[in-house]
Parts: sequence; structure tokens; C-alpha cells
Amino acid sequence: MNECSISIFYKKLYTFLRLMTFVVLAAVLFTSCKDKSTEEPTPIILSKATSEFKANLATRWTDLQLQLIKSTPGYALPVVASTLGYTSLALYESLGYGMPNNQSLVGQVNGLISLPKTDLTK
Repeated sequence: MNECSISIFYKKLYTFLRLMTFVVLAAVLFTSCKDKSTEEPTPIILSKATSEFKANLATRWTDLQLQLIKSTPGYALPVVASTLGYTSLALYESLGYGMPNNQSLVGQVNGLISLPKTDLTK
């Protein structure tokens, strides 16, 4: 093959790739731009109540934390207390919406002013 035929080949390849890029881009745009109001809404599946889960999840999580604390050198007691306090508070608040008589600790714990609303579909 001479230089001229190689040049023509690359020009044709470049034109083909540009055309394919345009086709793919157009296909993506046309398929992604749907009118959401005409689609049927997906049913909301509420998350399970907290009572449906086993309690050993929380105890296993705490045991794992304690194992990590014991195996981490230089982990001072004030840091251990803070770590266990924060993670236990997060666990309680995350399970709170699944408990019917739950009272959130917002406003009762220093610095805990508000929490995001729970998405019950997840």
C-alpha cells in the first residue's frame, strides 16, 4: 500500500467513526428523553420494621468494633469511648424509624440538631 491509499483509508475511517459517534449519541439522547408523567409509577416498597431483623446484627457489630479497638495500637480510651458512642448513636437513629415508639435523640445530644429524613423505599 502506498501513502495515498493509507491516507484515504484513514479519512474514510475518520468519517465512519464520526458518523457512528453521532448515531450512538442520537440514540442515547432519544431513548433517555422520555416523558416521565406517562410512565406508570413504581410501587413504593416500605422497608421492614426493626423487629423483623435479628438483634445479633447489633451485637456482632459491637463485637467487631471491640476486636478492632483491641488490635489497633495507640487507640486511647477517650477515642474508644467516642468511637463506640458515635457508632452506637448512629445505629440507634438508623433503626429508629422502624420502631413504633421510638424517640429520637435529636435535641437531647449536644450537637445533634437535625437528621435527614429516612427514605423508606431503601
